Amino acid sequence: GGTDLAKALRFAKVADVPDMRFILISDGQPDSEDAALKVATTYKNHIDVIYVGSETSPYGRDFLQRLAKATGGVTVTAAQAQQLQANVERLLLK
Repeated sequence: GGTDLAKALRFAKVADVPDMRFILISDGQPDSEDAALKVATTYKNHIDVIYVGSETSPYGRDFLQRLAKATGGVTVTAAQAQQLQANVERLLLK
């Protein structure tokens, strides 16, 4: 709940050029969901997300699904950090 995701998205926005890929890796608990969604919807490119956390804890996962959907991106889940590589590769090969 302490991540300023909106700030991070504003920072990365300068790279929002044609054919750029964005993959957000998060537990889905920003300090402000509304602010993060507002910035995310200004992106020209999709933002794909990898939710890192429990499949049984819907809060973070649900927020990240909304963020990805708002930008045309997709969401995958990595219950453990060890699954990150496989999920990043899966998104990059789409």
